[in-house]
Amino acid sequence: MKHLTPTELLTGILWQDLQHGVFFGKIAEVRQAVQTGKAEVITGVLAALETYALDHFTLEEAYMLQTDYPESKGHQAEHQRFEELVLAAKSEWRAIQGKQDWREVAEDLSAFLEFWLKRHICHRDQVLAPYIQRASLPV
Repeated sequence: MKHLTPTELLTGILWQDLQHGVFFGKIAEVRQAVQTGKAEVITGVLAALETYALDHFTLEEAYMLQTDYPESKGHQAEHQRFEELVLAAKSEWRAIQGKQDWREVAEDLSAFLEFWLKRHICHRDQVLAPYIQRASLPV
């Protein structure tokens, strides 16, 4: 995926853009933990990410329902897949904690999360945004 500027990742839906910013902040926390050697931070970030993703996805899916969004099934399937991937990442993280190669795993995790989030925003959320805006729902 090409390098995207922060502006290219905006949907124009204030709550959605702010929540996406929180996701990017979590990715930055993982990268910071790698740089500072604080592996224990990653456990907390993964737990927070799981909870935050659930809240974010629930809100998006409520808007999809309110707008009769025609692509909701595919969008929701992507949300479900992300939740499964975060659970798998938590399991993998527990298995490698305390081993010397944790930094590589954490770097791969942060790269994957960033790729997934950018792709999801560009291919799913930016398509959803006009439906929310046209429905005159709070944005």
